[in-house]
Amino acid sequence: MSIMSNTPIDPPFIDGEAALFRPETIAEKGFTTKRITPADSELWLKMGQMRAEVYLSRGYITESDINQDGAEYDEFDEHSDHFVSMTDEGEIIGTVRVINRGDGTLKLPAEIDFGVELGERSQEISRLIRDPSLTPVEGALVSLAMMRATLKATVGRSDYIYAVLEPHLENELSNQIGISLKTIAGPVAMPEYNNTVNSLVEMTPRLITSQIYERDLRVIERRRTQPRLAEKIQGQMFAPFFERHSLQDGLGRVSLTDFRTANPDQFERNLGFYSREEQERLWNSTVAIAGAGGDGGELAITLARAGVRKFRLADPEVFEVENLNRQAGSGYDVVGHNKAEVVARYLRSLNAEVEVYSEGVTPENVNEFVKGADLVIDETEYTMPQLGVMLARAAREQDLPVLMALNVGFGSYTTSFDPKGQTFEEYLGLKPSLPVEVYSDENISIGKWAPHIPSYAHISVLGKVLRGEISTPTVVQGVHVAAGDAGTQAIMHLINPVHHRWSKNIAWAPIGRSVDAIDGTRIVRSRQFEFARSVAIASFKSRFGKNEPKL
Repeated sequence: MSIMSNTPIDPPFIDGEAALFRPETIAEKGFTTKRITPADSELWLKMGQMRAEVYLSRGYITESDINQDGAEYDEFDEHSDHFVSMTDEGEIIGTVRVINRGDGTLKLPAEIDFGVELGERSQEISRLIRDPSLTPVEGALVSLAMMRATLKATVGRSDYIYAVLEPHLENELSNQIGISLKTIAGPVAMPEYNNTVNSLVEMTPRLITSQIYERDLRVIERRRTQPRLAEKIQGQMFAPFFERHSLQDGLGRVSLTDFRTANPDQFERNLGFYSREEQERLWNSTVAIAGAGGDGGELAITLARAGVRKFRLADPEVFEVENLNRQAGSGYDVVGHNKAEVVARYLRSLNAEVEVYSEGVTPENVNEFVKGADLVIDETEYTMPQLGVMLARAAREQDLPVLMALNVGFGSYTTSFDPKGQTFEEYLGLKPSLPVEVYSDENISIGKWAPHIPSYAHISVLGKVLRGEISTPTVVQGVHVAAGDAGTQAIMHLINPVHHRWSKNIAWAPIGRSVDAIDGTRIVRSRQFEFARSVAIASFKSRFGKNEPKL
């Protein structure tokens, strides 16, 4: 017998023009998914009556299979977990069950119908029905809610779950929802069920969320060429929805807003350091990051885990083998791939929306890149100051702050530019108001970018860097410290409109913040003094053998 007695996802859900936000629909207002037992007598009766009505109309049962109350039940109901979706008025609009083996001797219906033996730790999903009068979008959401409830019910209880499906349902569960189905038997025509053609399929509960996410990636790619798809339910990410309310076993309130708002379970552990109001603020923030390499990529991931949902990433470079020691997202599998594209894929796995500028920040796109952002982060190459000038000017015109972070040894240096405070050019000692391209020839001393030189650095290594003989050494610990400190500074920027107390902790240029896992934390008020002081310490320790060159 089919897992569903009417199509769970009608064609408009897949390719049609059904409106996602049509007002006053059940899907928009919401409905409740709950577990029921025979003790819930009224709902139990309504569930049986819905099953009878739909199954009669499909020719799966006859009048003799219906009891005097007009309901349909069978011998497997007492061994099942039952779930219903119901309106605020108490009307049932969807139902499903998960059949359990009980004491281990019960044969599942699929075993009887197909003459197979399934594993001891297995369950079967069946009787997934929705109200035929629902609109396509409403019906789609009810079906998704039903599937979510059943999948949550099997967690830790089954190695495999089974269902008997008609071909179009098999296609929709596999291709439209993304659940990987393994055909165990069939397809065969089943005379006892009006000669419908069915197959017995197997699903692996522990892999289903990752399988659905692979479907989400395909949808994200399609949205690039079909922007209107993002306005429809089939253009949404399903994996976050399936994991939503995981603490409640996928039960509770369900509505289309679940696709538009943060999954609260994803950020549950943040609460206590962030309030719910602050978490919501982060979810509604947009961060534009120029540079997706070491610090930029790790910063983006840090902020996405904190709750920021919308990003713009710009980087024209590709990953190379030398990046594997520190840069987020890098690996042999992505050598030669654009950094921003790779990091964006990871961010999307955290339910973030990402716009990618694979050409990097340019004079043609910089205004678009910063427009509408809540925070701009400059992680461009310090050897190309013209990029920083261009980005800072565009942000200043939009009245936006710019955060800048640089990893140094096992630490980092961060500062922020107030749109009404010291300019980027003033900070670096550049002549103001010149064309951006003029600054490409500027040779800015390392002390202005990173005034704190680690006490454990050997002075000979610093000399080789300053003379251009070697690339600046950089290690993954420094990248993580930079992402941690700059990520915290970024959160202060984003949450500040909600709670102004955060603003006092932001290091505004010309003041900076040095954080080092070995040297500790320093607020730097004079970069010239700090550079001279830290170089002197490193020189002294190098001269007397406390530091080693390590080259």
